[in-house]
Amino acid sequence: MRTVNFPSISFFMLGLKTTCKDRWRQVTQEAKRIPQKHLLTLQAGISSNQLAQMQEANVVLVVPAPLHKAYPKSSGATILTLDAFLETVRKQVRDGRPPAGFLFN
Repeated sequence: MRTVNFPSISFFMLGLKTTCKDRWRQVTQEAKRIPQKHLLTLQAGISSNQLAQMQEANVVLVVPAPLHKAYPKSSGATILTLDAFLETVRKQVRDGRPPAGFLFN
């Protein structure tokens, strides 16, 4: 099914990387129509510099709640728990904009 004419606001992109390192940049090359990408990782902690680069690239990090304490609070980057990401999707459905699909990278 082609979705070229479907509004891109209805899409979510969730990349999955066990660790980020420089591989997080691969996520930015996928799903060109989706401006904000989400990246789920199991990496415990990322430098403030790398978090700033992700934020600049419009990549929102999704990390299991127990790992949040390993991330610098001073970075200003948005770091969601998996539950918060899923709630974002649920809210979109409640608001009458069901997600058109997911692209798992």
